[in-house]
Amino acid sequence: MSVVFLHLPKSAGSSLANMLAAHFAPEAIYRPEPRELGGRSREELAGYGLIHGHCQWSELAAIPRPVRIVSLMREPLARALSLYWYWRAHTWAYGVEEISSRGVQFAKTLSMEAFFGEAPPDVMGNFENAVARQLVGAEYLAMNTGFTIPDQEVIRICRAHLDAMVFCGLTERFAASAAAILGRLGLPASATRADNTLAGQMLAPGFETVRPTPPSPALLARLRDLNAIDAALYRHVRDGWRMRLASAAQAMRGGIAMAQSAFPSGRGRIRSQT
Repeated sequence: MSVVFLHLPKSAGSSLANMLAAHFAPEAIYRPEPRELGGRSREELAGYGLIHGHCQWSELAAIPRPVRIVSLMREPLARALSLYWYWRAHTWAYGVEEISSRGVQFAKTLSMEAFFGEAPPDVMGNFENAVARQLVGAEYLAMNTGFTIPDQEVIRICRAHLDAMVFCGLTERFAASAAAILGRLGLPASATRADNTLAGQMLAPGFETVRPTPPSPALLARLRDLNAIDAALYRHVRDGWRMRLASAAQAMRGGIAMAQSAFPSGRGRIRSQT
């Protein structure tokens, strides 16, 4: 049985991924690039204890069952603004010339207000109901134009996928979410982390200092319009928070038995604890 962390961008996923990875041997961890899972055989994927990355929901079908899927969701407007400033903090040499990111290119050349009005569809797909795009399944999505089914059907499908997860936490309640996820997976508790923050990234090679400015009321209205579906999904997770946490707490009480059942000791997937 594998753990799958579906990493929704700019939702504290790097921090949770590193907390999860601490419990697995390096050779048992696989971080696929976008749209890479489909190129791996089921036999290959069955050999991993932890798979994490910016995967589409449809790609998860390539992983042999059973799997235990977890994720984190962030308030959609905060997520969108975080991604814009993260892109803008890239240097031109790294973000555009080296890694050829169109998102970085437009974030570096357009003001925040202009960006959300003028960036092309392939870039705006990272901001317009981006979580729903990742969760709904490729069969319901035309990447540059949006969904091929009504919005309410998108919400229904995405909610079903969220409910199928072992646990989906909230970025705004990261410490409790991370503890609940580890507990639901039968993994030992560990100290929370804060990795890949904007402040930290600005000190790294390939990045430079930016000073985020507050969005105007008009821009906030634009972002709400772009993220109406994601907002509905966020409310679904947020409103079920107490129930999810209570369920996780109940599972934590049997955590060691769960770990032994989910990860047979002979497979050598989980790091030994000292």
